[in-house]
Amino acid sequence: MEELLESFLTAGLGLELKCRIEDVCGLPEVHVRSSHPSQERARVCAAWHTTLGRVTICGTYDPEHSHRVKGHAMWLEWWIPPKIHHEGWWRVEPKWPRDWIKGHGSPTS
Repeated sequence: MEELLESFLTAGLGLELKCRIEDVCGLPEVHVRSSHPSQERARVCAAWHTTLGRVTICGTYDPEHSHRVKGHAMWLEWWIPPKIHHEGWWRVEPKWPRDWIKGHGSPTS
């Protein structure tokens, strides 16, 4: 899962990751509740220092949707303090690991 998060940041967003932040539990973004309560227990978070500052990303893998699209489908939330926050459905296919595709809908759709 963490490899997918890293892939999204580098290939999907084009960020240059400098070094990993090992203790993400203390970061304020990690304590922001997910948009859907049932996703909380499956949510994985990671953070890195980048050329733009710190980036924190949390993802919830959707196995059913992933099976349907024959790839990886995830609800992703990311923050680059102080003001950047985005969230949404994204997917990537194993054949094209650098081509992240933005989906639509809410976490429950």
